[in-house]
Amino acid sequence: MVLVVCVRYFGGTELGVPGLRKAYESTAKGAIEQSSPGVVVYMSKIELYVTTMDIDRFLVKTKK
Repeated sequence: MVLVVCVRYFGGTELGVPGLRKAYESTAKGAIEQSSPGVVVYMSKIELYVTTMDIDRFLVKTKK
């Protein structure tokens, strides 16, 4: 799986939808072509339910 994030700062040129798609596509393609494989990190999702009475204690413990 790959996540590519492209940020475009407006430079004064109106590209329109097709132009934006082409710009984002070419940017993503170039970044992928120039990249090298990185480290794969496997993660797990954990859901915690904390009562409003315990939230302060929870926040103190998790900031350590």
